[in-house]
Amino acid sequence: MINQIRGHRGFRRIWPWILVGIGSYAMSRAFTIFFVPNGIAPGGVTGIATLIHVTTGASVGVVSLLLNVPLFLLGYRQGGKEFMAKTIVATVLVSVFIDYLPGRFSLAGQGDGDMLLATVYGGLLLGVGMGLVFRAGATTGGTDLAASLIHKKLHAVRIAWVLFAIDICVVIASAFVSDMRVALYSLAAIFLSAKVTDFVQTGLDGSKASYIISEQGDAIKAAIMARLERGVTVLEARGGYTGQSKSVLFCVTANREVTQLKTLVAEVDPEAFVIVTPATEVMGEGFAAGNQNPMG
Repeated sequence: MINQIRGHRGFRRIWPWILVGIGSYAMSRAFTIFFVPNGIAPGGVTGIATLIHVTTGASVGVVSLLLNVPLFLLGYRQGGKEFMAKTIVATVLVSVFIDYLPGRFSLAGQGDGDMLLATVYGGLLLGVGMGLVFRAGATTGGTDLAASLIHKKLHAVRIAWVLFAIDICVVIASAFVSDMRVALYSLAAIFLSAKVTDFVQTGLDGSKASYIISEQGDAIKAAIMARLERGVTVLEARGGYTGQSKSVLFCVTANREVTQLKTLVAEVDPEAFVIVTPATEVMGEGFAAGNQNPMG
C-alpha cells in the first residue's frame, strides 16, 4: 500500500514540496530558537545575516533574502526552472519563518552550558532541515545554492563539505564581530550541521558495495540475483601471489540488505572472501532517486 502511494505520480510531484516546507521550517527554528539569540553564525548567507543582526539589529530574514538575489540570478541560468522554483520557495520560507515565527523559548547566553546546548541542538536541527531540502532537489539559497551548483559541475564533490569550506569564512568574520569563543561555537555548529546534512541525504537508505571472491562465484551470483533481486557485475582479476585468474563479484545493496547478502554468501561458500564498503552516492535502476544502483 505504501509503495503504491509512493509510486503514484501525484505523490511523486508533491512530495519534494512537502520536504521543502518541512526542511525550511526546521532550519528557521534552528536560528530563531538557538542561533540568533546567542549570536552564533553557523555559516552561509543566513549566518552572515545573523552577524549583521548582531551588529546593526537589522532583520535576519530580510537581509538574508536580499543577499540571495545575486545567487538566484546565477542559479537561474545554471540550475534549471524546477530547481530554482523550489530553491526560491525554500529561501523565502526560511526568511519569513525566521522573522514571523519567533522562538517560543531560547537558550540565550546564560552561560557556556547554554551556548553548548544551543550549538549542538541548533546544529542538529539545521542539518536535518538542510538535508531534507537537498533531498527535495533544492537548496535554501546562499552558500547552499553555490555548493549545489558546484556539485552539479563536479559530482565527486559532496555538497555538505563544500558548505563547510565556504562557511569557514563566516566563522572568521564572527571572530571579529563577536569574539573567539562565539566563533568556535559557530565552527562546531557548522561541522555538526554538515555531518547531519550528509546523513539525512544518505541516511538509513544508504547503500553498501560488496566485493566477493569465491570459487563458487557462479552459484553466489545466481543466488544474489534470485533471492535479493540485485544485479551483479563479474570482474576478471588475478591473484597477486598465485598468478591464477579469478572472478570477483561486485554488488551494490541497500544497507538493510547487507546481512542477507553475507548470510547468503556464507551458505553457498563459507570460505568466500567478502569486502563490504560504504557506497556514498549511487544512481541507477533498483534504488530510490538519489541513492540508486549503478550496476543494475
